[in-house]
Amino acid sequence: MSAIVYDLASPIDDPALRHLLRMNPLDGNITLTLECEPDYFAAAGVEGEFHQTPVARDSLTGKVVGMGSRSVRLLWINGEPQPVGYMSHLRVDPNRQWGLSMPHLVRGAFNFYHQLHADGQTPFYLVSITDGNQAARRLLTSGRKPLPKLHPLGRFDIFAIAPTLPRYRLPLPRGLRLAFGKECSTFELLDCLARSGADGQFAPVWTLGSLFTQRFTPGLKKKDFIVALDGKRVVGCIARWDQTAFKQTRVRGYSGGLGRWRGLINWIAPHLGYPRLPAPGQTIFHSYASHLAVDNNNPDIFRALLRALYLRCQTAGDDYFVLGLSERHPLRKIVRHYPHVKYRSQHYLAAWEDDAALNAALIGFDQRVPNPEAAVL
Repeated sequence: MSAIVYDLASPIDDPALRHLLRMNPLDGNITLTLECEPDYFAAAGVEGEFHQTPVARDSLTGKVVGMGSRSVRLLWINGEPQPVGYMSHLRVDPNRQWGLSMPHLVRGAFNFYHQLHADGQTPFYLVSITDGNQAARRLLTSGRKPLPKLHPLGRFDIFAIAPTLPRYRLPLPRGLRLAFGKECSTFELLDCLARSGADGQFAPVWTLGSLFTQRFTPGLKKKDFIVALDGKRVVGCIARWDQTAFKQTRVRGYSGGLGRWRGLINWIAPHLGYPRLPAPGQTIFHSYASHLAVDNNNPDIFRALLRALYLRCQTAGDDYFVLGLSERHPLRKIVRHYPHVKYRSQHYLAAWEDDAALNAALIGFDQRVPNPEAAVL
C-alpha cells in the first residue's frame, strides 16, 4: 500500500508541477487557472531571494500529488528591511481531493512546512486567501496543529482595469514632469521605491542586485517605468511589467449567464470600458501595474502616473492591467474612476504556535499602511 512522502521539488519535477497548476482551477463566475509555462522554476525568483517548492509524492510511484511554495524576501517592516516568508501555490491532485485524502495531505504538508521553517530563514509568513475560497479559509484559520496560527492583517484588492476607452494624459503638479524610466538614474529610482516602501508595511526592498535581473524581475526593463521627476529627483513611479512569458492566467469556463451571453457581452463591454471575455482555453493577456511609489502618497502624482500607464497598456494591446492595493491605501479611491473588475482577498500573518514570532511581530507593528506588491505574490 502506498503512502505519501514529502520532500523538495527539483527541475525534474517541472512537468508535474505545471500539470498540477493546470488541473486546479479557481472557481467562480469565471473559472481560471494560474499557470507557469513553459518552466515553473523560471518564476520562482520573482517570489523571493530564497525559494523552495515542497511536494507530496506517492511513495510507490514517485508521482507528485501535491505542491506548495515557500519563499522569503526582504520586506519593509516598521521602516526597516526584514526577511518575511510567503506561502502560496497550494495545489492537490484532483483525484486526492475527496474523502480523507485531502485532510491527510494538508496535515502532512504543513508538518513538512514546519520542518522547513526550522532553518530560521524568517520568523513569520504572509498568506493570502481569496474571497470565495471558504474551504481554504476554514481549514487554514482553524489553528489545528500542525497548521500555523493566522492573524488577519486586512483586505487586499486586485483591480483589473481594461484600457479600452480613449483618455487624455493628465498633468502633474507644477514644476514636475513625466518621463520614461530610461531618463532617470537607477539610484534615484531605487531611492523613490525605498522611501515609499519604508512609509508602509510589506513592500519589497529593491536593490541594484534585484531590480533589473533575470532571476528576480524577468522581463522588467528600465524603459517599462513611468516616472515623475522633480529636476533629476524621482518623486513617483509605476511600471508596466509583462509576465506572460513565465506566468499566465487562462480561462477554463464560465458559469450561468456569462457563458450563454458571452457574445453579447463582448459586443457591449468595450463601449463601457470593460474587457472582452476570452473563449475557454484562451490566455488573458494582461500586465501588472507594479513598483508603485509616490512620495507622500500625493494623489495628483498618482493620477498622472496611472493615466500614463493606462495609455501605455492601451498601446501595448493589453486586455487589462492589474494593480493591487490594500483596503487602507489612501490612493485606492482614484482607481475607482476607472471601470474595473475587483478581486478581493484577505491577508494574514502566519507563524507556528511554538514560535514567539507572531505575537512579537503584532505587538511591534505600527500603523503604517500595508503595501505589498501584487506582481510578486
